Amino acid sequence: MASDFLEERSLASRLFSWQDRLAQIVQGSRAGWQQDVRSGLFAFLTSLFLAAPILWIYLEPGYVGRLLDFMAQASNPLRRDLRELILGYRITVPLLNHWIGFRGFAVIIPAIIASLVNLILCSRIIRQRTHSSVFSVYGAVGLSLTFFIAEGTTFWSSPDSVAHLLALLPAAFSLHWAYLAGAVPIAMFVDERSIISFAFLLLFWWRKEGLGLSFKTQALTIIGFVVGLLLWKLGRVVLDSGWLAEPPSNSLVSSVTSRVLETGAPHDGWMVWAVNIICAFKWMYVFPVILSALLFRKSIAQGKFLTSRLGLLVVPWSLYLLLFLASVGAAAFSGDVWRTVSFAFFFVLEGMLLLWSVRPLLAMALARISMLLMIATPVAYVGSALTPQLSPPLLLVLWRTYAGGGAGLMSWFRSLL
Repeated sequence: MASDFLEERSLASRLFSWQDRLAQIVQGSRAGWQQDVRSGLFAFLTSLFLAAPILWIYLEPGYVGRLLDFMAQASNPLRRDLRELILGYRITVPLLNHWIGFRGFAVIIPAIIASLVNLILCSRIIRQRTHSSVFSVYGAVGLSLTFFIAEGTTFWSSPDSVAHLLALLPAAFSLHWAYLAGAVPIAMFVDERSIISFAFLLLFWWRKEGLGLSFKTQALTIIGFVVGLLLWKLGRVVLDSGWLAEPPSNSLVSSVTSRVLETGAPHDGWMVWAVNIICAFKWMYVFPVILSALLFRKSIAQGKFLTSRLGLLVVPWSLYLLLFLASVGAAAFSGDVWRTVSFAFFFVLEGMLLLWSVRPLLAMALARISMLLMIATPVAYVGSALTPQLSPPLLLVLWRTYAGGGAGLMSWFRSLL
């Protein structure tokens, strides 16, 4: 029995050693931002390989879906003959596509590029806060297989990653407080739920910069955030006024909200709501869960605990938990719960960083294990009847797209010659 235990321990040791060597190869011999680019690109390619867009649906000649609206908006961002009328308010990326000249399937480029940049920024944040390039690789790969990243690469009509990028930039770099005044409305015209990310950003920024900030700096940051919200509201008023084009319709949102408040149950039911919350980040939840257990297993009434490094994290982490619970509650009013919860990505990111600050060995072990579990678990969510909706691996997507219903894969290869 002892020999079996030693053999299992040796196997685990070899596995982790292999992971560490791979992470070191990814990082290379360069330092600084070049490490972040390498780990971000590696994580991005891993995500694309393991969770690819369902091409056979998007490329189908008779395809009908939100992507067609998204393409149509690139030609005219203010058009109103849309199948999903709420998109009339989400004009940031359509305006970008319109100005750059992206048309057709090229409209997906901003979201895909933003997903890659988001992983590079996450690697930078993790590396700088933990001083561990290996941990940043594990973290980037794990995050790449959550809907925080996969939404931008697999669901081509939902450019949430552009909004995530706007919230991540001030977390990775020291930017002027006025940045928020512009970034908040731009992100919220990608999707209104971006307010969740920016609310988390304020907590993240407060934790990152420390309590030694001057009152003026803190006040100006809050002012920038509030000004951004006011500018977004002003933009909504302009769109609703009909000055530029026929006002968009938000009747769907209003009807869903009324129904949820009337029934007291989430839009798609309790089970779908709960499962899709888990689907948003899957095994990456282990970091905030373990951190919460560490922080709250001891009585905060004990003076020594309150003055300890661990105890001092109770208040800020409690704010994170409350904000995350609020975002989960807001997801009850949404049919795409996994997307709504994904806007709370700072909750998982900060959970990783704070756990490292108090238990670095435990955080590294969890990073190794969670990365393997994320790779082994498909990127998926469930529909209204608990039907699984998977983002299959790239090889399976290519096979199904070009061989599944046609003359066969070899015929497709021959057609390329």
